[in-house]
Amino acid sequence: MVIGAGFIGAEVASACHALGCAVTVVEAAPVPLAGVLGERMGAVAAGLHSDNGVRLLAGTGVTGVTAASGRVTGVSLADGSWLPAEVVVTGIGSTPATEWLAGSGLAVGHGVCCDPGCVTSNSRVVAVGDVAGGEHWTTASEQPRIAVRNGSSRPTTARACSPGCSR
Repeated sequence: MVIGAGFIGAEVASACHALGCAVTVVEAAPVPLAGVLGERMGAVAAGLHSDNGVRLLAGTGVTGVTAASGRVTGVSLADGSWLPAEVVVTGIGSTPATEWLAGSGLAVGHGVCCDPGCVTSNSRVVAVGDVAGGEHWTTASEQPRIAVRNGSSRPTTARACSPGCSR
């Protein structure tokens, strides 16, 4: 059972299915990955999983995980149904904790606003990771190197962060 059909959930589902596991993915959004890929491509991604034997329940919320004797037994869904599961992987993303930055002068939207080089509204401050609104695992692997260069006396023109910020 995979909760969440974003990049992490989709990769876990694909890998588990390739190992011969029966996989069900539960996604709260009506179309997986629509927020980052758009609805059409999100539907294509959903179709790829379904066409290859992964059961996808989109538009379905999870209300809890059940257990007995210290082991997972299943997942309770928002519609009142229950699905059995021996293993549950949760990949539901994160919401950046930016409250502590109030009054800092940094521009904050859904995360700390930064340019593609990870530089914030204060040119002496860089931001990386979930707090910088990274949308994909490759962003997390690229951001630190670029942020360190841009926060030092040897800036780079390389880019890792998603440009812009919704404020």
